Amino acid sequence: SHIVSPLSAFYQDTSFITLYNDGSSIRTAVEAAKEADVTIVIVGYAGRDEGEYFICIDEEGNKKVLSGRWSNLPTRKLLSELN
Repeated sequence: SHIVSPLSAFYQDTSFITLYNDGSSIRTAVEAAKEADVTIVIVGYAGRDEGEYFICIDEEGNKKVLSGRWSNLPTRKLLSELN
């Protein structure tokens, strides 16, 4: 078994269209919600608080913590974000 975030699960189901808004602009999020047939809001603590994050160490030994929007990316994309 493996852990899948709610957003990843929505993207995996192709029977409907998933549009994601990170909420960084409340105005944009509200407008998107008004246009949608269904709106699902998932809120919580930061990834570090909930334990949903990646700790990556680059070739020089530098540590970088990736959470939030990074947690749904494939490993190859995560590693490319370190560079």
